[in-house]
Amino acid sequence: MLRSLNCRDVIRKLLGTPESSTHRFDRYYSPFRDDGRKPSLTVYEDGIKDFGGEGESWDAISFTMAYLDLGFSAACEYLSQDFANHQSRPKLKKQSRTASFPTQAWQIATLQKIAEYENILWESESILDYLRNNRGLSDKTIQQYRLGYNPKWDEYRSDGEVCKVAPGVVIPWFDNSSVIAVRIRTRTGALAVAANCDDSYLQNKYMSITGSRQSLGLFGATNFKAGQTVILAEGEFDAMLASQESDYVAVTRGSAGDNHKITESWKARLTTAKTIFGLLDNDVAGKKAGDTLLKEFNNFVPLPIPVGNDITEYLLEYNGTINALFANIDNVRIGANHRRALLRNTNVEKNSYTPIYSPPSLKPEITIRTAYISDFSSQIPQDGVVVLCSDKGTGKTTYGTQVVESYKSQNKSVMAITPFRSLTAATSTKYDLEHYESLTWMEWLKTAKLGITLKS
Repeated sequence: MLRSLNCRDVIRKLLGTPESSTHRFDRYYSPFRDDGRKPSLTVYEDGIKDFGGEGESWDAISFTMAYLDLGFSAACEYLSQDFANHQSRPKLKKQSRTASFPTQAWQIATLQKIAEYENILWESESILDYLRNNRGLSDKTIQQYRLGYNPKWDEYRSDGEVCKVAPGVVIPWFDNSSVIAVRIRTRTGALAVAANCDDSYLQNKYMSITGSRQSLGLFGATNFKAGQTVILAEGEFDAMLASQESDYVAVTRGSAGDNHKITESWKARLTTAKTIFGLLDNDVAGKKAGDTLLKEFNNFVPLPIPVGNDITEYLLEYNGTINALFANIDNVRIGANHRRALLRNTNVEKNSYTPIYSPPSLKPEITIRTAYISDFSSQIPQDGVVVLCSDKGTGKTTYGTQVVESYKSQNKSVMAITPFRSLTAATSTKYDLEHYESLTWMEWLKTAKLGITLKS
């Protein structure tokens, strides 16, 4: 009986009124960590998922155990007392259906709107600046993928149905010459600043035009042919930028939230690729998607992104290059094959492969609770070996720049040592250090500021 408890009822009992609610789920700020600006703990009738942090999932019993710090028996007893007369809400039986291809009428009407949004985009300089600078896309790429901009809620009719379009950047999905879906990157974050309009109330970064059939295909796969090398990215912007910078075909399912579930027809087509290189985010969802794809495809090889959360951040903020990711490709393939074998439960010694790089686990000697490192930089030791760890956006790079400038002004030698060549180049640019590959031997001997790769 306890396993059938309605999770929404249980969590409302434990946490109270949700921050927001729909007919499908409730949303709360996580009680286990600082949840930032938006609530990410999402409670469905049959389960609980934290879409931030480490991406944990619970049922009613396991959440009660974690929240109240109870053992299994005590949690069951607590729930039995509070929900003794509970009867789970009847669940509607889902009708099994296969997504059908969009009708010709829908495609014609949608293509007309896509053309309209394209014209609006090229008249919206601030949105173009966002695509060029925040997303790194060239005008050629923007035109190639037929991106557009919808400045306000819009709608049109097709097949007797009203198709609603949220405001934001318009991203069409094509299957050859047919449009199968249109996704909207809503105006939140940097795009909200560019548009001077924040649509955070929508609760979703991405929305689809009514009638879209995203599940039928892959974004960016129009030009795919058997025998090609393919990049599989996590989102449309990552895929567009990866294709632009590499000249490979780059595709995506749109997110890693569904672990990149791909239709059977596209699975068959992707198995004909020479290699599928994965450029997935450095988070829990990205790693889960990578494991799913490793088990599914013999030709899938996830490429480690040495710094940054995703390929866009690596390329734009850290001045990385796609080519640098392939510098150690033989070892990367060995690691991918070993991981695939383990996931498929074949006879492989778990200790037969040593990862290329595994960061050590360090216990902090000094803990500072502050939003920005610069506020308490005087407490950071200036002698000996100092390992500085903090969340993204707290000013590590800014503090590092100040330290480097201070040492250089004292005519002290400064060296950046990193585990990857691509990270060395990015670090050298960030801190204005010489990169050893750009120096002759005589210059190398003379320089007082040097970036070097540890494995070299």
